[in-house]
Amino acid sequence: MTRYHYIEGLNAIRNTVIAVMSQHHEFKLTDAIDIEQGRYRKTAKLMKDLASRLYEDIAISAKVAADKAATGEQGDLFDK
Repeated sequence: MTRYHYIEGLNAIRNTVIAVMSQHHEFKLTDAIDIEQGRYRKTAKLMKDLASRLYEDIAISAKVAADKAATGEQGDLFDK
């Protein structure tokens, strides 16, 4: 797997998480008890944190790819 494919894969996962976040935010808990409200908020935060983490992972790998491009080194990121 090349770094480019890794970045594409992370971006696809991030886009999926963002889509799921959008669906999750459509739920309106009008009659929820405290534990349901708390879990709803924790789930929303978890997804937001995951999307942020994926964004950071993409940024780091893109930076490394740019740095390595200057030296001409762009081999496989992971061994198969």
